Amino acid sequence: MGAAKVTLREQDKSTRVPGFDGVYGGIVIPAVKGPIDAPFLVTSDTQLLDKFTPDAKVEASHNLAFYSALEFLKKSKKLWVVRAHLTALYGGYSFIRDTGSASNAILGAGEADPTAHSFGVDDLFLLHGKNPGVWNNKLKVKVTTKKDSVDIKTGAPNVTIASGVATMTVAQAQNVNVGALVTYDTTKKAYVYSKTSSTVFVLKTLAGAAPANEVSPVLVDSINESLPEYAAQFKIQVYWDTDEVNAVETWNCSRVQGAKDGFGQSIYLEDVLVASEYIGAVDNVALSDLAIPREATSIVTFGAGTDGGTVTDTEM
Repeated sequence: MGAAKVTLREQDKSTRVPGFDGVYGGIVIPAVKGPIDAPFLVTSDTQLLDKFTPDAKVEASHNLAFYSALEFLKKSKKLWVVRAHLTALYGGYSFIRDTGSASNAILGAGEADPTAHSFGVDDLFLLHGKNPGVWNNKLKVKVTTKKDSVDIKTGAPNVTIASGVATMTVAQAQNVNVGALVTYDTTKKAYVYSKTSSTVFVLKTLAGAAPANEVSPVLVDSINESLPEYAAQFKIQVYWDTDEVNAVETWNCSRVQGAKDGFGQSIYLEDVLVASEYIGAVDNVALSDLAIPREATSIVTFGAGTDGGTVTDTEM
């Protein structure tokens, strides 16, 4: 008996890089995902699939225009792509402030323009898909705030407060910074909004107002480094489809406009998520920038995204 024959075949799945940049091209694709209302410059087949398909591959239900685009990208790396759609809608999830009486909630209906979202009295911000479509409904997020119950105060200081300026009788260590939560007179709480010296701090309540004056010294019960640098800092983890173990993106954010990280980069919520491939955000600037979101420590799923109607020649 002869030996079994084994045939080896090598399949190259790497991105094609044309030796010649080629000429510019343009195409309109009725895609279920991708930037809308503006052309997007695609430079490789991998980028085309990442940007304009939910799972980075052409499905049987996708338009044949994808194959034309892929053929063009074999010869050139300069293809302008416009996504055609008919009233595709964004899906998302709304988060309330942690002191609110309502609950975080999935969008009840898709939205054509998330920036025009109507916020409820406790709604802090809206997270939505990067662009509209049913694919939004496979997006999942977990939102956590960085709380720490360790008391970091030095000594047993008393404090007086005048127009939001707090003066303590004992100098505090350097780790008492912006964002620290000060509990005083047993039940009163305020955040450090700015620091003048080791004994003088500007405080604000969670609502963003100056706390009531304390003419006579009262005891500082605790100081907690509740959130690094800014009282509104929180973490957003993004998950895709059925994988709820491996986050595809993680973002550290703040609702304080002008807040920066240790590298001097903005960590303001809307600025940070510009770089996301999956989600965007709309901040409710009517609420105090010190308000933090109600945590979603379990993963929540976006909803209400739709692909809209069938694309016709009018939309193309």
